[in-house]
Amino acid sequence: MRIRTTIFLLLLFISFGSRAQFDLGGFAGTCLYQGDITNNFIGHASFAFGGTLRYNLNPYMAVRTSLSYGKITGDDKDAKDKGRKNRNLSFQSPVLEFSLIGEYNIFGYNSGSRRRFPGMTRSKWTPYAFGGVSYFMFNPTTTYKGVTYQLAKIATEQQKSYSTMQVSLPVGLGVKYNFERFWTIGFEIGYRKTFTDYLDDVSGKSIDFNTALDPIAAGLSDRSRELRADGSSAFQGSSYVRGNSKNLDSYTFICITIAKDLGNTYGRRRR
Repeated sequence: MRIRTTIFLLLLFISFGSRAQFDLGGFAGTCLYQGDITNNFIGHASFAFGGTLRYNLNPYMAVRTSLSYGKITGDDKDAKDKGRKNRNLSFQSPVLEFSLIGEYNIFGYNSGSRRRFPGMTRSKWTPYAFGGVSYFMFNPTTTYKGVTYQLAKIATEQQKSYSTMQVSLPVGLGVKYNFERFWTIGFEIGYRKTFTDYLDDVSGKSIDFNTALDPIAAGLSDRSRELRADGSSAFQGSSYVRGNSKNLDSYTFICITIAKDLGNTYGRRRR
């Protein structure tokens, strides 16, 4: 039974592939972070860019791979809340992502064609939805007393342990438009659901300052001391809650896209 199913899926893929097309493109826009140092709903915006190779199975379905780069940042100095300002945490991190994503073109789409699909008139544009899986790398850093530290390597919280290589689930919406023969321009918003709360290195309780042996770790764990002339903490007790571990971090790409059709599609002929 498994062999028959595998053969059927293989033949189906070949059938699609015989009429499929590739297009190659790129995108540029912004990368937004949402987490424990987000100061508003959309967070800090930083430049992002990347490249995409898309395999169009038919006018409605496509699969693409993308390599994306962005930067995420957060700083309590920008917060309106007094408690956040006193906490005085900050970070920045690159995000390098490789993704595999499926697209569904709601109106059907075939760049550069003069086609008419059965039951519908020719459409030079379409909204689309997408979802998939991605593998990404990040590395939160901050500057303390003039020195930049990689936070993942420092015990800034109790029982902290996380990998800077993670999996996320991209989902989003976009719109594309065939503006010139084999060229497509578009706009896309893609949210990334992650499974970590440490994009910003902030999640739970600070280290216990009564037992801390590393002065650098203690200084990075409680940076409220930098704002006081006597170097005392703005928080009572031997430790304090730095973040909310129940809410995982996330990031979003908002981009303008452009792509070039690399070959004939669905039996069309070039002119």
